Amino acid sequence: AHLMEISRLEGLTTALYAEVVLPELLNLVPACEDAAGQAYLLQLIVEVFADVYHLDTLEKILSTCAQVHWSVDLKPLTQHLLRRLTSFLADSSRSGDGCAEISPRDVFGFFHSHLKQLHG
Repeated sequence: AHLMEISRLEGLTTALYAEVVLPELLNLVPACEDAAGQAYLLQLIVEVFADVYHLDTLEKILSTCAQVHWSVDLKPLTQHLLRRLTSFLADSSRSGDGCAEISPRDVFGFFHSHLKQLHG
């Protein structure tokens, strides 16, 4: 509930999210020793905040995935996030909303390189 309120704050910008909010939230993930808790925190972060925030902070989110307990199944989370971001980028390129500098192919490549490191 608190994360939902933070995501709805009127003054929340992409920069504020990337520099203050997300780092604090991501610090909680590996600090939580429970694998289910880690998975839940990551899922909440992905669900609650807007896609545009995730585009700018994708590296931080995926890097945190490398720090979770070995038993956390990251596949559903990463698949969901990848689908959301590619859909968002496709929609914004059709409507001309200014995310043209990032393509769905770039997002896939970014995921691929991070997941390759995870399973390397």
